[in-house]
Amino acid sequence: MPSSSFDSRAVATKTRGESKEELLARAAADRAARAKTRETLRGVLAAQAAWRGRRERATTRASLLASWDARFATTVDPPSAREALARLLPPVLHLGASRVGAARLLRVFALLIASLNARESDVNYASLACDADPATRDAWTTQARRVAALALGVLVEDETSTVAEFETTEPAADAKKARERREALPAVAARLVTMLHDASAWRCHLRENVCGGGGGDEDDAAPGPGPSSTAAAAALVDPATPAGARQHVRACVALARLAARGDDNAAALAKVVVDAVSSGGESGGGTGTRAVTRHVLTTPLLCRKISRETAAALASPRFLVAALGLVVAEDEDCGRQHVLEGLENARASASDGDGDMGGETSSHAPEVWLLDNVLALATGWRSGGTGRGSARDARERLRRFRRGGRDDDDDDDDDGGGGGGGGGDNAALLARACEVLVARAQTKGAWAWGSLRDVRRRGALGLLEEVWFLVALGGGAHADAADDADDETTASAIESLYWRLLAGATATDARQLLGAVAFAPDALARSWRRVSARLPAPRELPMTERGMGAGAGAWTAPTLTRGVADVPRRELPALGVFCLAYAHLLLVLDDDEFYSAQKPFSLSEQRGIAVAVNTIVVRTHLTPGGNAFLTRRRAGSGAEVRSIHCKALRTRDSRRKFAPVGLWLAPAADAAARIPVAAAASALAAHLRRVLLTRTLAASAVGAGLLVDCPHALPFEYRVRIFRELVKEDRRAAGYGAQAGGADANPADLGQRVRPVAEITIRRDLLLEDALAQIPRLGDAIRGRLAVRYVNAAGGDEAGIDAGGLFKELVSDVLAAGFDPSRGVFASAPSDGALYPCSDAGDTREGLEIVELMGTMTGKALYEGILAEANLAHFFSKALLGAPRTIDDLPSLDPELHRSLIQVLRYDGDVERDLALDWTVEESKFGAVAAFELRPNGANVPVTSDNRMAYVHAVADFYLNARRARANDAFARGLSRCAHPGWLRLFETHELSLLLCGCRDDWDVEDLRTHARYSGGYDKSSKSVAMFWSAVRSMDAAQRRALLKFTTGSTRPPVQGFKHLHPPFTIHKVVGEHGAFAAFGFGADVARLPSASTCFNTLKLPNYRRSSTMREKLRYALAEGKGFELS
Repeated sequence: MPSSSFDSRAVATKTRGESKEELLARAAADRAARAKTRETLRGVLAAQAAWRGRRERATTRASLLASWDARFATTVDPPSAREALARLLPPVLHLGASRVGAARLLRVFALLIASLNARESDVNYASLACDADPATRDAWTTQARRVAALALGVLVEDETSTVAEFETTEPAADAKKARERREALPAVAARLVTMLHDASAWRCHLRENVCGGGGGDEDDAAPGPGPSSTAAAAALVDPATPAGARQHVRACVALARLAARGDDNAAALAKVVVDAVSSGGESGGGTGTRAVTRHVLTTPLLCRKISRETAAALASPRFLVAALGLVVAEDEDCGRQHVLEGLENARASASDGDGDMGGETSSHAPEVWLLDNVLALATGWRSGGTGRGSARDARERLRRFRRGGRDDDDDDDDDGGGGGGGGGDNAALLARACEVLVARAQTKGAWAWGSLRDVRRRGALGLLEEVWFLVALGGGAHADAADDADDETTASAIESLYWRLLAGATATDARQLLGAVAFAPDALARSWRRVSARLPAPRELPMTERGMGAGAGAWTAPTLTRGVADVPRRELPALGVFCLAYAHLLLVLDDDEFYSAQKPFSLSEQRGIAVAVNTIVVRTHLTPGGNAFLTRRRAGSGAEVRSIHCKALRTRDSRRKFAPVGLWLAPAADAAARIPVAAAASALAAHLRRVLLTRTLAASAVGAGLLVDCPHALPFEYRVRIFRELVKEDRRAAGYGAQAGGADANPADLGQRVRPVAEITIRRDLLLEDALAQIPRLGDAIRGRLAVRYVNAAGGDEAGIDAGGLFKELVSDVLAAGFDPSRGVFASAPSDGALYPCSDAGDTREGLEIVELMGTMTGKALYEGILAEANLAHFFSKALLGAPRTIDDLPSLDPELHRSLIQVLRYDGDVERDLALDWTVEESKFGAVAAFELRPNGANVPVTSDNRMAYVHAVADFYLNARRARANDAFARGLSRCAHPGWLRLFETHELSLLLCGCRDDWDVEDLRTHARYSGGYDKSSKSVAMFWSAVRSMDAAQRRALLKFTTGSTRPPVQGFKHLHPPFTIHKVVGEHGAFAAFGFGADVARLPSASTCFNTLKLPNYRRSSTMREKLRYALAEGKGFELS
């Protein structure tokens, strides 16, 4: 009995004593064991079947390959066309390149090329494309696509890498031959792809009439491809059919990979993919154009790596216009996915072996690379591996492109010479497409200039910074008259493009972009003509002097009374680009060009520009809610695009007038009357503290914006009052009392009841040393009241109580000692004696300490409203105000150097040969002459006619900025301890001098007489008083300054005249002994000298009886009076 039969005794034994649950569990375990056994058996059988199938397939493949080798391995003659269709290609296409091997693959490609070159129709493989049997034609088309796909795989190494792995079993002796085969394979594959898709390479077209069923002798056929063969070749990659579109995409992907690694085989493939687009007659939205744009033109740095031939194939004007039209059309069609949407920019070049781009490439949007490649192809600039190229050739090529290829006789463009976008609108299309790409990249966050800096360093996007590019694209001064038809459309597109570029540029990149716009010939003039006509605004205005009130209408653009709100939205890019570019040009435009040559605008046009820009900026701030228009920020720079052009023009006018004063004040003529000083000061203080004070800003129609952006629109006197209010608010916030003798001191006690924060003891013979030892250590407490005590030469305290006069004398004495040119820390200009730090003042610690002390004392004088003898040089004042210094500021430092640099700019000869300059300057340092390089390796870089403008401005920048940077910073650091830099920016350079030093060197005697007071028995009709004013009128300017210094402690009157002198100038009567007939010229007159109390601005004048005595005593007191111990 078999062992598997039922044994009742065994069951009885096993089940004896088992419970029901145990029985069920044992049964389940038995079932699971049997199921596992069956599963194992099935697995074994499947493995055996798979192994047998694999072995059978291997046998079949070996049989196929053996049969193929027997027929084709050694043959050198091409098979017949039908044999190729039925026997040569099917095994290879069925097995694939990895199974066939490089040797067979190379032979297949070679035999096919030989077949395509055959003139006999029964041998030429392409003859089947126009066979009379439709089934044969369809079979050929399908097989030809598969052959092309196989060759494309070889080109991009998708197949050859597998072939290499498959052939590792070859004997070592054959390794060299295998390597040679693999190296030859891509070139043969490229040749095959080109021939399959180019009907002109076929020979079967000689029998096209026969193949087409028309009969005839092949020798009678016309040369060139016939319509049937051309259509058959085009059908292989016809984007209009699904299969052809897929093949076209494969070709595009292969082209992108070949181009990314600079493969020479890319040229042939580029012609295939572009011809497929052109031959299909596609419009801008065609599938083929979409594929090439999406897969090829987005390859990073494509045009830097491809050959000239590849660039020529891709640079067809017809194709580029179609690609640009596609970009623009799909951007405007919201219902369709954009050609670049969802495309990850991970290209083969990102992992290219040469490491040109490293791993950064994938982090940038395809829009960036499409923009760079389209511009390079349209111009040939840095395209085709030719480096930078010729600007003249690139400009001419772009000019032809913008005209749609007319008068095109260049071989590079012969395939699209008659195409294009219908003429001159190609320029507008290119500019509009560029704008779309930049906008898309910015929206995706990929247009970050900082992250693109490495890419741009390799040459990408540099075309946008070239002057010739704008000249050729926009028509410019050198364009033909035929280009003007679409000038308005093109100009609008260019302005929108650069407006977007500037919105995302860093300060450095913005300067480079603006340089292209600013220096393009006639570009700014054309731009202003368009802008003034569109706004509209007066294009030019005559120089008519008008009062401030009358000028409100004459110097305000009537169509811009609400500022930016009145500017049409579509005109904002044009206005913004014009203002920024012209402001950039003003930095390098010297006064001779601006005022004498009047380039690029006449002075009447300058006034028209100033009126428009000034009205827009000022009225925007005065319009409720207008500040929102001025909050546009440039990404990455942290700087607001605010009234830059208006400030540049105002700076030019403040140095040398080209417009009347009323022009700048007109838009805000009534603002000062409507806005309380305290409200304006609080708004500015809140802005400077970066604290939002809603009520204060809302209460002031001006707010902080007008005071920060265009303070020139408000009268100087009004801004002085705001400054004094800012000082008072700061003093209250810090808890300090007013300085005795200062402008804010209590008139009742002149600040004497204020507790001083420190007592300063000064020895007259060691004045500067004592000031250096005591004042800097006060820190911010310098803003409080300082009590001053002078020590005489004998070591005792000088007579006098400091009610402000001693402090004013301290300020005057310390500034005079520190600014003294003989000390070697400061120098004075030879023309006007204006002061500035010496070039080597910042090279020593002692020099920096003195410079900082001078800044501190200057700031203290401004803080307390005390006039000081500190006439600062124009360029130095601009540095303190944070204004840019240009070559036109150089005369205030060194007029001779300025003249020399201008001569270099105007030199007509060969600068490099005749002047023999390099990029270095020589400067005295500690008594020795040291050379400073203006650029890296500047000693070995010559100055040429091309770079002389940069050289001249580099020299000016060195002397005005770089060489004095440390000293300027030290002075500004000391100045800011009392006077906040934001407060000082309320004023221009000449106004800062007025605020610090007073009105002018000489002063009006009648103004002082009108506001004078009398005490001690004098009145305005007293005889001694009349003699005093007669004596003052007879004084020269130096004596009058000495009188004012003797009486008030300052040689100059207050900024707004003597009515603002506090306390008022007072003449106090001092009774002296004199003879009874002194008034008649007999006997002794009063012998006592006049004395003064500078704390109270009081002149103590004895009652002289004779005019001669009055004049004599006054001259002696003014000449000899010093200190508080004059008897």
